[in-house]
Amino acid sequence: MNWDKGKAWLQLNEFLVTDGMDVSEYEQRCADFEIRDCNDIEDFNNILKFLGDDAEQTALLSEDDIDGDYSEGQAMSL
Repeated sequence: MNWDKGKAWLQLNEFLVTDGMDVSEYEQRCADFEIRDCNDIEDFNNILKFLGDDAEQTALLSEDDIDGDYSEGQAMSL
């Protein structure tokens, strides 16, 4: 997520990938998701709802969750 550019995308968390693990299916799912417009918290939360219950339960945002760091163009990963 990049608030400054208003874009969201999926990418693998490399820390969760073990040596020899076949992640090609997950890489393809990330590519299929593509880069999406995401200009505010409502857009972000709608993406989470699209991704499913796990994403929504772990990363749903409220106005209180956003501080100056995110609004200044820094990326946020889930």
